[in-house]
Amino acid sequence: MTRRPNLSGSIGRRPSVGTRIDDLDRLDDLSPSDRERLDRVIDEVGRIDAIDVRDVLVVTEPRPKVETSKLTPQSVAEALKKATAAERPTSDARLHNVTGLVVEFLREKDPEAFPKTTIDIGKNGPSIPLASKSLEQLLQYAARDRAKGEASVIWDDGINQLVVHLGRIKSTVTSGRVRVDIPVEADGLRDTMSVPIAVGSKTTVAGTVMATVDRPAGNALVARVWGDALIALAHSSIVAATASVAGAVGVDAKNQRLIAGALTATRGRLTIDSIAARGQIERARR
Repeated sequence: MTRRPNLSGSIGRRPSVGTRIDDLDRLDDLSPSDRERLDRVIDEVGRIDAIDVRDVLVVTEPRPKVETSKLTPQSVAEALKKATAAERPTSDARLHNVTGLVVEFLREKDPEAFPKTTIDIGKNGPSIPLASKSLEQLLQYAARDRAKGEASVIWDDGINQLVVHLGRIKSTVTSGRVRVDIPVEADGLRDTMSVPIAVGSKTTVAGTVMATVDRPAGNALVARVWGDALIALAHSSIVAATASVAGAVGVDAKNQRLIAGALTATRGRLTIDSIAARGQIERARR
């Protein structure tokens, strides 16, 4: 007999993912400008429309753009459609498989859009523009890879269960913001939980810094019990998808995959700027 997921029973206090807003509020060693930014975030938390990545930025340093790419969201979407048809469904890492095929098809169509040699450490690689629909597909691949390919999974904390439909994740990109919509199901309810994530925009260079609200929008009980996990799912899927795209476009002088150096959201488009930064990261960790 299949056990029906439910949200009945007592709900215990669940540990937070990351630092909570109220913990930040107790910090006493902030500069006046940082305190002002933090107070603004605390005042606006919970209001989805108010989330802005600038509220958590202290310093932004624009990177020079590479003028090699003539790629468009449409050309990327066409390549993604071909890649989806050509990829191996049995692959354990379907996301990397698909993004690799996307770049392969794009390179065949426009060889000048991609580097012919390795990228020096600290230098930018190509920028890849993704339409909302293309990003959505990659988020689904990213989420399903973490679940060993399952389109739907059951989360169980020992008291409550929730069905999460990874294969039906949606995304909407607006200026400076990516909204990730995650369909969920439990005993007696079906809903979509929305996680708004602020990233860079045309007017705000944010690198790969992201910000979000304390709880996703949607069913209040689901948000209370599973809010942290849903936010983590949305964030990790964006990180994995954008990292896979950046890594597919080229390698650095040490033959390491490029990484995502900046995310820029405009209406209907998320642009991923790649950069060769593995060496810098390795030095920083020593």
